[in-house]
Amino acid sequence: MIVREESAQLAVEKSSLKDPFHASVFYNPRMQFNRSLSSLAVGASGAKTLCDGLSASGARGIRYFLENGLEGVDFVDANPDAVKLLRGNVERNRVSGNVLEGGFNESVRKNYDWVEVDPFGSPAPFLEIAFQHAKKFVSITATDLANLCS
Repeated sequence: MIVREESAQLAVEKSSLKDPFHASVFYNPRMQFNRSLSSLAVGASGAKTLCDGLSASGARGIRYFLENGLEGVDFVDANPDAVKLLRGNVERNRVSGNVLEGGFNESVRKNYDWVEVDPFGSPAPFLEIAFQHAKKFVSITATDLANLCS
């Protein structure tokens, strides 16, 4: 099903609207306000290149691109179902960039003005690579705050 989130049109699994934690491709509609605040931060930062690590549906990277005039976004996800959905969302929204299928730590090879880390679970395993490849900013989101303490 297609949902509209601000400037983006996103294909998402219908089940994710009620229970995002058990859908095969993660999309949490309750985090829309968080994504809006993050998009404002991206715009204020002056970033032109961005890596949306652990992209899932691509909601963050797609919105950041559409709302802030980025030059390009690289999307990374290891889930083949997510990559398929993500490619469609990137095309639907005419986003410039690449969709990389693979693990974040193994796939990120170039530097970006902004690196986004929004994992399902703890962000800890991704921090070293995120900081190595960020020219300016790293954004870390943990929907489940308990993951920051584990």
